[in-house]
Amino acid sequence: GHLTAVEWDSSGTRLATCIASGRVILWYLQNVGTGNSISLRPSVVSILDGGSGRQVFGAKYCCGKNEDLLLTWGIEGKVSVWDSYSVGEVMSPICTLISHTEYPIFALDVTQTGAKQSIAVGGGKNGGFLGVPAYLYSMTYKS
Repeated sequence: GHLTAVEWDSSGTRLATCIASGRVILWYLQNVGTGNSISLRPSVVSILDGGSGRQVFGAKYCCGKNEDLLLTWGIEGKVSVWDSYSVGEVMSPICTLISHTEYPIFALDVTQTGAKQSIAVGGGKNGGFLGVPAYLYSMTYKS
């Protein structure tokens, strides 16, 4: 499948790449070398595979100062929660945060104030004069 989205964590050392086949690949990026001969060494750390084979539109690192969780969304209309520090192949998410299976979720963003998270989700099949509907959710993250 082709690449549908990429997402950096705030440290700039972890990258999530979303694939149209329904998988998300977690990468660790490390600078190696000294002086003028520094190069970037990418390593695949984990493959997140929800098992559906349905297109994933995006991923977002969130929750806590270390961004312990990764949210993914796509054509199935679900927002799945994954351990952002997963290693190896992971066949199912920690949980499904949002499930609107009658329509896809096209976009998502998160803002954090202390332990409170606010999530904006855009998706749906029936848009008014403003286009695709947006939904707002709030949650509290406890590490």
